Amino acid sequence: MNHFRKARRVAAALVTLAGMLSFAGGAHAQQGQPPVNLLVGFPAGGNVDSVARHLATGMQNALGRSVVVDNRPGAGGQIAMQLLARSAHDGRTLMLSNEHAVSIIPMTVRNVGYDPLKDFVPVATVTTLPLALAVHPSVKANNIQELVAWAKARNEPLNVGIPAPASQPDFAVGLLAKRFDIKAAAVPYRGGAPMVADLMGGHVLAGLTGISEFLPHQKAGAVRIIAVSGPERLARLPSVPTFSEGGLPGFEERTFMGVFAPAGTPPEVITRYREAIRSVVATPAYRQALDELGLQAFYGDGTDLEGRVRHTTQTWGQVIRDSGFVSK
Repeated sequence: MNHFRKARRVAAALVTLAGMLSFAGGAHAQQGQPPVNLLVGFPAGGNVDSVARHLATGMQNALGRSVVVDNRPGAGGQIAMQLLARSAHDGRTLMLSNEHAVSIIPMTVRNVGYDPLKDFVPVATVTTLPLALAVHPSVKANNIQELVAWAKARNEPLNVGIPAPASQPDFAVGLLAKRFDIKAAAVPYRGGAPMVADLMGGHVLAGLTGISEFLPHQKAGAVRIIAVSGPERLARLPSVPTFSEGGLPGFEERTFMGVFAPAGTPPEVITRYREAIRSVVATPAYRQALDELGLQAFYGDGTDLEGRVRHTTQTWGQVIRDSGFVSK
C-alpha cells in the first residue's frame, strides 16, 4: 500500500512538472513573437502619443509580447492611416487614432487614401477627452459670454489658435463667430504644443484644442481655460463652464481615441487585443496616467468605437457643409 501511494505521488509530480514545462514553453513562444507596431499619426510628446505609450506598456504586459509605438506624423494623422490601410492584416500592426483622422479628414480631403469604415477594423475605444477654449491671462474673460463682450469692445478680429486646419477646433471657431456675430479667425498651427506656446507668449490671445495641452499651463497661470466640451463640467475644473452653458451648443459629446487594425485581421486576433486593452484600461496605473493628462480612461468595444466614428462624421459633417468648406 505504501508503495502504491508513493507511486501515485510520483505520477502527480510528473504531471505537475509537465504542466509547468508546457506553460513555460508557451510563454517563451509568446515572447518570441515579432513585436506589434502601434502607429501614431503625431510626433512624440503630444496627447495621442502619450496615451499610446501608456497603452503599449500595458498591452505588452497583458500579451507577453513587445508592443512598439511607431510615430508617423503628418497631415493630421492621414499619413499613418494610409500606412495602416496598406499594412498586412496579420495582427502585427495597429493604430491609435483620434477622431480627426477617421471622421474629419475623410470629409475635408478629396483623395484621402482610405475609407475608415471599409479599410479598418475598430478594435476598442481607450479614452474620451474634452476640447477646451483657453485665453491669455491678459484677456478679461472667464467664460464665453465674457470673451464675446471683450472681443466686441476691442472692435478687432479675435484670432484663435487651433492645432490644425480643417479640424474640429477650426470649424468650432467658425461656429463661435456665427453664433455671436463677432469677427473671429482661426489661426492654424502644426499641433497643439506650438499653438499653446504662442498663446502663452501673447501672439494669439485665445486657443482651442484638447484640454490636455492646456492643463499644465493652467496650473501655472500661463493660460486660463474658459470652456470645456461635454455634457457636464469637469470634476477637476468645477468652476469652468461647458460650451453649452456659454451659449454655444453642439459640444455635448467629448472627442475620443481608439485602436484600429487593418481590415481582414483575423477575428481571434482582434478578440485577443480587445481583451488585452480592456484589462489595461481597468488598471489604476493607466487611469491615473490619463487623469494627469486631463483625459478619462474609458473602454469601449469595436461596436462602441464604430458608433463614435459614425456619430462624429454625421454631426460634424453638417457643420462642415454649413461652413461652406471646400475639400482640398
